[in-house]
Amino acid sequence: LCLWTEVKVVIHTLQVLELPRAAVSPTTLYFVPRTTFNISCYVDGDPKPQPHWFYNGRRIHPDHKYYITFKNDLIVRDPSPRDVGVYECRAVSAAGTHADSATVYVAVAPRVELKQSKTMIGRGDSISFDCIVRYCITKVVSELFSKTDPFRFWKELLSQRSNGSGMGAQDTDAGSYSCVAENIAGRDIGVVKVDVGSMPSIVPSPETVRVNIERQATLQCRAIGHPPPTISWQRDGVPLENIDHSRYTVLPDGNLLIMNAQLEDQTRFTCIAKNEYGQQSKTTMVMIIGLVSPVLGHVPPEEQLIEGEDLRLSCVVVLGTPKPDIKWFKDGVPVEPSSSIIV
Repeated sequence: LCLWTEVKVVIHTLQVLELPRAAVSPTTLYFVPRTTFNISCYVDGDPKPQPHWFYNGRRIHPDHKYYITFKNDLIVRDPSPRDVGVYECRAVSAAGTHADSATVYVAVAPRVELKQSKTMIGRGDSISFDCIVRYCITKVVSELFSKTDPFRFWKELLSQRSNGSGMGAQDTDAGSYSCVAENIAGRDIGVVKVDVGSMPSIVPSPETVRVNIERQATLQCRAIGHPPPTISWQRDGVPLENIDHSRYTVLPDGNLLIMNAQLEDQTRFTCIAKNEYGQQSKTTMVMIIGLVSPVLGHVPPEEQLIEGEDLRLSCVVVLGTPKPDIKWFKDGVPVEPSSSIIV
């Protein structure tokens, strides 16, 4: 007796599902209106998940504005400020759902306001700059330039202050300084001008000036400095404006003009050059030359006087510089003009 037994074998395949995963790039994005921006979405899992795009929670369907590539990238055409928000990529499969999102902002061009603590500094002094970047709802980089060379650092902030300072100023530091702020929406430049001041320096000139009596002379006082110094003069330490004398004139170039020089002008004249960074003075000694002692013409030793008649006596000065003063004496006593005596 032979018995046969039929055995049925059933083999079941067990499939292990892998949870889907979505990853977007970038997670933060800034766009310029009326351009195009795109967000990438990488999906993974088993089975292969299907990607779906959402904007602020609403499903995105491809149209003239939205385009989804075969690599799952989302391209947004002609964006406007209304397109700001959260863009979400969801990976969906039988194993579940996973999402990642990107936050999108509109880029606004920066506005720069560059201020300085002062417009002019002295040698060795310092100056500070305040670069204020306003209305930047996006990443912004700013740089402070001295003429054409980078002078200070980079920073980024929604509304930032970039403070730069220079120590020990020199003449070569004078010029224009620019603060440049730039982002994808545009750039703005703030420019300020800096001058380096210096105390006055008087150009050497003769220390003694000889002037002919009753002639004119010019005492030199040429000074350099920044800002240009003001020039003033003194005679024997007294400011000329306190001396009632119309013969002195300070010329536009700072020199002193002496008209009709007199013996009283034989003294010290001091030139003072002054600006906000200091002052310098220089003294010039004036020597009056060309003096000539008075010489009288021939005068008769005697004159005949007729009683009741007028008598004219002459006194002729033939030489004398400066012009002599004439005085009359009678028996050694000065003659005073009266009704009977006319000088």
